[in-house]
Amino acid sequence: MNTEWCAFLKEHEFLVGISIDGPQELHDRYRRSNSGNGTLQK
Repeated sequence: MNTEWCAFLKEHEFLVGISIDGPQELHDRYRRSNSGNGTLQK
């Protein structure tokens, strides 16, 4: 991501989200699949 990309996204009204996984223990505690397993390794 650089200044040009930021300007383009702003001009065209894109919404951008950022996800940070963190350590596997925390990630898998809060992000579970339908079967109840952690999702970090997906």
